[in-house]
Amino acid sequence: MNKNYRRYWNFYYPLLLTSIVMQSEPFFQNRALAQYSADGLQLAIFANAGSCYQAIGALLIFVPQVVTVMATNPAAARRCQIFTLAVGAALALPLFFIAYTLSGEKIMSAALAVPMSLMDDVQAYLKWLAPMVIIEAQIFHNTGRLIAAGRTAVITRLNLLHLVVIVALLHFGVWMRWEAVFTLATATLSANLLHLLLTQFAARRAVNRHWHADLEPATYWQLLAFYWPMAITGVMFALSRPIIYRYVNFLPPEQAIGLLAALRVAFDAGFFFQAPVNQLRNLFTSFPPAEQAAIRRFSFWVSGAFCAAIVLAAFTPLGDYFFRDALGLTGKVKEMTAAAFMVLSLNPLIIAFRNIYHGELMNRRQTGGMAVGALARTGIIWALSLCTYQMGWLNYWTGAGLMLSGFIIEAVTAYWSVRMIRRREAVKSN
Repeated sequence: MNKNYRRYWNFYYPLLLTSIVMQSEPFFQNRALAQYSADGLQLAIFANAGSCYQAIGALLIFVPQVVTVMATNPAAARRCQIFTLAVGAALALPLFFIAYTLSGEKIMSAALAVPMSLMDDVQAYLKWLAPMVIIEAQIFHNTGRLIAAGRTAVITRLNLLHLVVIVALLHFGVWMRWEAVFTLATATLSANLLHLLLTQFAARRAVNRHWHADLEPATYWQLLAFYWPMAITGVMFALSRPIIYRYVNFLPPEQAIGLLAALRVAFDAGFFFQAPVNQLRNLFTSFPPAEQAAIRRFSFWVSGAFCAAIVLAAFTPLGDYFFRDALGLTGKVKEMTAAAFMVLSLNPLIIAFRNIYHGELMNRRQTGGMAVGALARTGIIWALSLCTYQMGWLNYWTGAGLMLSGFIIEAVTAYWSVRMIRRREAVKSN
C-alpha cells in the first residue's frame, strides 16, 4: 500500500466500520420482528412504516457533506447547525401528520396501497419514528463536524455504543414479551438519544483542520441552494422502496406479505455492503483537488473488494446461513430473500462509479446534477414497477432488479452531468 493509500485508508476505515455498525441495526430489528410472526406479518408492517420514514429521513443523508464543505469557520459552523435543526423540525411534520391524523392515514394508504387493516399498526410505528427525524438531523450534523476534524475513529466508537444499546434493548423487549412496536420504539429512541448527547459533546471538542477565518459564512439561502439537490438525491433513493412496495401491495395479500418481508430483508442486507461504499464520498470532499485522481483509484479498489464480498455472501452457503440461522427466516420467505439478494450483488461497483462523479459535483458546488440523476432513478423505478406489475412479472427477482436499474440510471446521469460541466468550462476557457 503506497503512502497516499495508507492515508486514505486511515481516514476511511473508521467510516467503514461505522457503516458496518449502522447497517447492522436493521439486521437486529428484522431478527427481533421475525420472532413475532413466522409468516412475516410484522416485517411487512414495518416495511411499510419504515419506507415512509426513510423517504423523509433520507433528506438528511448529505448533512455531513454540508458541514464538511460549508462550515469553513466557527461562525459558518454555527449557521450550519441552526440550518440542520430547522430542516429536521420541518421534515418531522409530515410524519407527525401521517401518524396522528385520519387524513394522514388515508393519504398514506392511498399513496402506498397499504391495506387499511394494517394502517393502525403502521401508524403505531410512525408515532415513535417521527421525532427520530429531529434527533438524527443533529447526529448527522455532529458527524460532519467530526469528519471535518479528522476524528473518524470517534464516530465509529459512538456508533458501536449505539448498536450495543439497541441490540441489548431489542433482546430485552423480546424476552419480556413486549409488543413488537414497543420493543422497537424503546430500543431505537433510547439508543438515538444517547448517541445525540455523546456526539454533541464530541463535536464541541472537535476542531476543523481546514478553518478559513477570512471566508464569509454562507447565508441560509446559500446553504439551502447547496443542500437541496443532495437532499433530493437522498429522498429519491428512499422513495425507491415505497414505489416498489406500492405495487407489491396490489398483489393478493397472501402473496404480498411474504414478498414484502423478503424484499425488505434483502434490501437491508444489500445496503450492508453498499453503505460502506457510500462513505467513500467523504474522501472526495475532505482531501484537496490534487489528490482526487488517487482517491478515485482507491475508491475502485475498495468497492471491488465489497463487490467480491457480496458475491461470496450471495452465491455460497454463507447466504443460506445468514438468512436462516442468523435472521431466523424459514420457508418461502427465506428462499425469496436469498434470490433477491443475489440480484443486488452488482450494486457496490455501480455505486462506486456514481460516487466518483457525485464527489466532483459536490466539490464544484454544482449539486444540481445529483438531483437530476435521483429524479431519473425514481422515474425508471416507477415506470418499470408499473410495467412488471401490469405484465404479471413482479416477484422477488424483478423487485430487486428494479432497485439495480435505478442505480444504473443514476450513475450514468451523474457521469453525463460532470461531462457537461467540463465541456462548458472548456468552451469558456477557449
